[in-house]
Amino acid sequence: MTATGFRWQAPALIRVALLINCAAIAGGAEISGGWDFRSKGDGWQTRSRVMPTCNGLIQALVVEFPWSHRAEEGDFGALVRPIELCGNEGAKLSFTWSDNFAGPTAGCHFAQVTLDGRVVWEADVAGKTPEARVSLDLPQASGPARAGNATSELGLRVAVKKTVTNFGVAVRWSNILLEVPGRPAVAIASEVQLAPADAIPNELPLPSVGPTPTEWHRQAIVLQPWGKTQHAALTDVEGRPRRLRDEFGFNALIVLPPAAHNAITEPSYHLTNEQFRKAIEAFREAGYRLILYSSVMHCGHAPEWQSGQLGREHEDWSQRGPKGETVTEYGAPWLCPNTPALEYTIAYTERIVKELGADAVMLDNNQFFHTQSGWTCHCDCCRTRFQEYLRQRFGAAGVKQTFGIDWSALRIPTEEGPLRAAWLAWRNRVWAEANEAFRRRLRSIRPDILFFGNTQYLFSSAMLATDLQYEHQDMLLSESRGLTSRGMSEKMLLGQALSAGRPVWNYIGTFDEGDFQRLRPAEVLGPIVAATLAHQTRPWIVYYGFTDRPGDDPGRAEMARLVSWCARRPDLFSGTRWATAGAAISTRSRDLFGLPVIPNHLGELLTRGVSTVLMREGQISTATLQPLQVLTLENADCLDQEACDAVAEWVRAGGKLIATVEAGWFDALGRIRPRSTLWDALALENCPTAPMAVGDGKVIIAERGALGEWACRWTDDQRFQFDPQVPVELIPYRSQGKWLLHLVRHGPAKGATVLRLPPSFVWPGSMAFVHVPGESAPRALAVELSEDQGLLRLDAMPLYSVVELRD
Repeated sequence: MTATGFRWQAPALIRVALLINCAAIAGGAEISGGWDFRSKGDGWQTRSRVMPTCNGLIQALVVEFPWSHRAEEGDFGALVRPIELCGNEGAKLSFTWSDNFAGPTAGCHFAQVTLDGRVVWEADVAGKTPEARVSLDLPQASGPARAGNATSELGLRVAVKKTVTNFGVAVRWSNILLEVPGRPAVAIASEVQLAPADAIPNELPLPSVGPTPTEWHRQAIVLQPWGKTQHAALTDVEGRPRRLRDEFGFNALIVLPPAAHNAITEPSYHLTNEQFRKAIEAFREAGYRLILYSSVMHCGHAPEWQSGQLGREHEDWSQRGPKGETVTEYGAPWLCPNTPALEYTIAYTERIVKELGADAVMLDNNQFFHTQSGWTCHCDCCRTRFQEYLRQRFGAAGVKQTFGIDWSALRIPTEEGPLRAAWLAWRNRVWAEANEAFRRRLRSIRPDILFFGNTQYLFSSAMLATDLQYEHQDMLLSESRGLTSRGMSEKMLLGQALSAGRPVWNYIGTFDEGDFQRLRPAEVLGPIVAATLAHQTRPWIVYYGFTDRPGDDPGRAEMARLVSWCARRPDLFSGTRWATAGAAISTRSRDLFGLPVIPNHLGELLTRGVSTVLMREGQISTATLQPLQVLTLENADCLDQEACDAVAEWVRAGGKLIATVEAGWFDALGRIRPRSTLWDALALENCPTAPMAVGDGKVIIAERGALGEWACRWTDDQRFQFDPQVPVELIPYRSQGKWLLHLVRHGPAKGATVLRLPPSFVWPGSMAFVHVPGESAPRALAVELSEDQGLLRLDAMPLYSVVELRD
């Protein structure tokens, strides 16, 4: 497992200077600065980290316990060192700490500070503690007196209070400051200077067959029967396709071929080939496009995989964990795309496309996964191909120079560091290459066929290896289950950024997770469907809850009201997104350091009426930045030179940049640079903690919790504001000379509301109309002018509406 949130140190020359005056420092430690490591129990590790501050680099100290190990109550790992309290009372210790365990499990691991073995501070690691600053009074020293000074032993410890068998965690301490009355405060840490690391060779080419001229997927509304509901949807087709089309607007259908469907259902729900073909004919006659379901990792539930036959006959085709285990979720070992399984699954998919015809093909679960010992894939084919990839990209000598290991002895790493970073990047390439292999072969059958996969692009780590897939698919699809409507909006913004202009399809979690046959309540369904549509994302609805159960009637009616409106009014779901703020996203920073891929401050911007787009690191250019007033860099620790140069040019032309101190400090291998590439591009000696003019623009370095406030302040004249404040998100589009303002209500809002429009949205003689799903005609609204602002009075705030502003 990677140590989420922590950075590893570059393999470069390091000079360490101690900043401690009163402390008597003992040597002989693995970590510089006089620290010794002690532990009880197996598996404990410690290491030094280098981390950036506004004034340069400092050392951080980490104590780590690995996953897949047992620890007994009373076990610990600790860094200890002597300090002299100089015979004074009233000493204080302050420090910053964090941990990387995101789960809720409590009562097991505790971060502690000890003095002479006594615990003077502790905190449970449950819940992934963010960077937190702690200040505490130290008790009077109890160590031996020497020449009028009191020497004590300071400890930074991770202690086990409850036996665990598989609970890994890493705890980091930094900015440790000792204050003794009558003496200058001293930092128990190290300044660090690095020599530049070697440049990273360019990535190997990744060919792409590119998009087809097909356009139907931009207006698709997809229906997915599954399991029992596929039997229900395809056995009684008299009028069903047209009824569903007319009621909901469905125009595309995804199904499993009969053999795969029968492999995952009981005999009473099996389909014959004749039933299947008759049903597909009926759906096609009603205007539906056909999407066939397939997969690499489980071969689309083909009987040969589902029965375990492939796993038994081809053990070398399986995804493997570090200790050789397979992934067996869904019943049989998952297949690895670096093995002959790729050709097997392509041939299988070609066969069903030729037999059944298809307008598109989806590969489900297009990803690597994990086993008990770690992430896949460590199979023999992957080991060989990863080794060859590094040789081709770096050269044998470059592998030795960059990673400190002979190319011929190279193995897939399990510990964090530059080699693991290269492996994570290579895993992403594997799935992109697999996609291209599928696209090439399918296009040879039908040149306009569409291809895509099901990818969890909101995932919190690099485990699934999907980052490079998006550019090698014809549309972007993800399952969005268990999200609130606000969470759905944020994910849809992420999807639009990752798709780079390709259509985004959203599998909406409309059904009850505890009973897949039952729909969620209408008051839950409405907001998540509305949030999907408002972000120009095409809905994908699973056929759960489409039975005659009366309790599901309100949910079906609410879905039909919203989704069919999207189908009937394409004019309201077009146009170019207008935004005044951009927030950078970095999948690389997520992969290497576990940082959230969606910035934490995005919700605040949307709530406060700042129209915002997300922008992936590779999309940052002077052209994409030009329309924006503000750019935020919250979790963009890894930024390349081109992106930093583009940001600097944009700032000098008048842009306003709000960033965290870590922005631009790390390269693509996770190595910390001697200087931030971003600050160098901006020609800043140190990062500014107050607004600083750079050319015609401004720059500020803010705490992670303050980025949203600064962005709101710097876009105040361009915000959409409601009076009184209501839980409504506004998404503006410019379309054919008019504005389309999509309003999604995320919570209750009673009574009349006044919407205050930015000055650029109002002009003399402008007219406004509000369109509401289910209403036959729009309502006219009066546009009032007040101090260059336009005011729209909404007597009631519907769940979803579109305000149209015309000349």
